[in-house]
Amino acid sequence: MRRRRRRRRWWLCLGIPLAWDKGSFSDARASHDWIGVSFRCIEPNTCTMTIPEKFNPDLLQLTTRFAKADKKTASLADAHALCGRAGRLAQVVPEAKPFVSALFAALAGSIASSTSRSREAPPSKVATSRYRTAAAWLMALLKGDYFCLRHTLHLNRRL
Repeated sequence: MRRRRRRRRWWLCLGIPLAWDKGSFSDARASHDWIGVSFRCIEPNTCTMTIPEKFNPDLLQLTTRFAKADKKTASLADAHALCGRAGRLAQVVPEAKPFVSALFAALAGSIASSTSRSREAPPSKVATSRYRTAAAWLMALLKGDYFCLRHTLHLNRRL
């Protein structure tokens, strides 16, 4: 029982929402994907979380739509998709959080603008100028220019 409690504490330190009834324990030395995150134990008591390879191109393509200066509008659905996917990245990679927060602020501003009299884009569209700076930084992050898209966690044995 004590060992199971220790394992649960280890998973709680990951900082991502977990559905305990959907989880399972496996050989810790094997690399595995779970709910859109790749986990790999690189040494005892150390785990690395990364975003799967197929996730990056999709997010990079969405980010590029909002970062280009020549594109003035994008669909509201694309803005929601960008924020959702970037939110997943921020759950795993702490360095992405400031840029993702800025994207969510831009989305909130776009929605507020669409309901007010001062429309900055046609219906069901958003002005990309709100997203441009955060999208450009997120693009640089995704291309690996500044940070490695991984988070390493170390288990503290005193738990």
